[in-house]
Amino acid sequence: MPSNFGFNLLATVQTSINNQSFEVEPWLGSGINAIGYDVDQYGPLVSYAGNIQPVDRGVYSVEGLDFSKDYIEMYSVEYIKTLSREQNADRIHWNNAVYKALALSKWIDADSFCVIRAVKVSDA
Repeated sequence: MPSNFGFNLLATVQTSINNQSFEVEPWLGSGINAIGYDVDQYGPLVSYAGNIQPVDRGVYSVEGLDFSKDYIEMYSVEYIKTLSREQNADRIHWNNAVYKALALSKWIDADSFCVIRAVKVSDA
């Protein structure tokens, strides 16, 4: 899809807004552990920067999110794999917690940036 802009809009905006550092643990696939269970395998952490915001609680009921969980939205020029039938999601390490990218996340083709919604799965 052709871009409406002659440049990457998010990359340009990020020069004037505060970026936050986060790390991504890329999902490599799954394998069988010593006792025969199928387990996810992840690669080494990779450092990125982007804008991270908590999801507003007003959005929870509109989109059917679980009120007992914490969600964030991330805006980044890096591609982060989300959950699908064929693959598990990358793990995102930010603010002393681990998050997983949700399947509803969209890659914004027009401006070449990724909008990710992620759910907190554990404390780091």
